[in-house]
Amino acid sequence: MKEVTLQTCRESRRKLMIERVQIGQVLIENLFEKDESTDVKVSKELESVLEKQRKLSVDILKKHKALTNIQSKVDQMKVENLRNIAQNRELMIFLEPTNQNLKTVVEKYNTKSQESRFLEDLAKLKKENRAFQYILQSLIAGSRSSTDWAADPELLSIMLRAGKEL
Repeated sequence: MKEVTLQTCRESRRKLMIERVQIGQVLIENLFEKDESTDVKVSKELESVLEKQRKLSVDILKKHKALTNIQSKVDQMKVENLRNIAQNRELMIFLEPTNQNLKTVVEKYNTKSQESRFLEDLAKLKKENRAFQYILQSLIAGSRSSTDWAADPELLSIMLRAGKEL
């Protein structure tokens, strides 16, 4: 008898479990309506979209890291540029008096150059003056000596050469 009761109990338990599972399945279906996320095709599409999103996110993060590195280099270059500008200003301030001194020296040189040109012009004028002086002296000497120097070709050439330096 024990055995029969035990068998009956087992059989009843098994039937109860089957009923419970069936009721649970009905409850799940009624409580949770079938949505698209449970469909295999839709879940594969969602999986591919999520994979693309993950890859794009990884690419964005890589590029962001690279841009961060580049931005830090640009910032360093800006700081270096500002230092160079400050240094250039200091050098310009330092060189300004030197440039003024150089301009003064150049002006003095140009003045000396103009002075030397003036002296050269003066020397040329003195030469021309001496040449005219020699010509006049020759004319005076030739006119006192009752000789017609214009008629004699040799005297004429001597008179014409009198203004040139020999």
